Amino acid sequence: MMSPSWLSLLLGGTFLAVFALGWLVPLVIGIVRTAKGQSSPGLIIVGALWGCVGLFMGGLGLLGFMTFRTARAHMDVESFDASLAGDQVATLSIPSEASAELRFVGKRGEETQTYAAKGENGAVLVPVGDITPIALTLTAADPDGKMWSASASFQGRRRRQLTLAAGETRELGIGPPFEARVALSGVSGDQQHLDLKLKGAAGNAFTIRQQGVPGKAPSFEVIDEKGEVVWHGNFAYG
Repeated sequence: MMSPSWLSLLLGGTFLAVFALGWLVPLVIGIVRTAKGQSSPGLIIVGALWGCVGLFMGGLGLLGFMTFRTARAHMDVESFDASLAGDQVATLSIPSEASAELRFVGKRGEETQTYAAKGENGAVLVPVGDITPIALTLTAADPDGKMWSASASFQGRRRRQLTLAAGETRELGIGPPFEARVALSGVSGDQQHLDLKLKGAAGNAFTIRQQGVPGKAPSFEVIDEKGEVVWHGNFAYG
């Protein structure tokens, strides 16, 4: 006896097949009847419209499936163990002595997979071949022993594919020194809205947080040419 899951799959597949290809029936019948001198514009129009809708829905389904596969590959993160890769590894150099976790997209057979590789002292071991770094997190302690993390995600033109050979060392160039800037984001009446932007050496936007502590809005001070504080306050989230 067929299980409910297989029955649902069979019924769903049959429905999709009828929806995707059923338009051929009225279209072909209409064309054949017209060729025999029996005008059937209604069947041809129905078949054509049905076919257009089917192709459109099929395109949307394919796009959704590809988007789902990409999102799933990014959500399903697998740890990369360099010790299991033998000599088929390369080194990405990071301008920081902090502990690092680099997330990158690579291939596992014919599938796309997101990996996380950990490194120390400015070096992260990654597999050879084509990889695309997508995120970097640096973790270090301050003089008081408090742990801080600096995180960046690579988007758009900053997300570049790297082709690495065995034993190669490549400068990733992403990380400190950090530069903080205050930018005017808008004006509302007599109020000015300022954004605090933190960027690394390569211009990537970073977020710095203290681990284990609820996020607080950063504070600011405005000093004059004599170095005296003339204004201070806190930025607001949101």
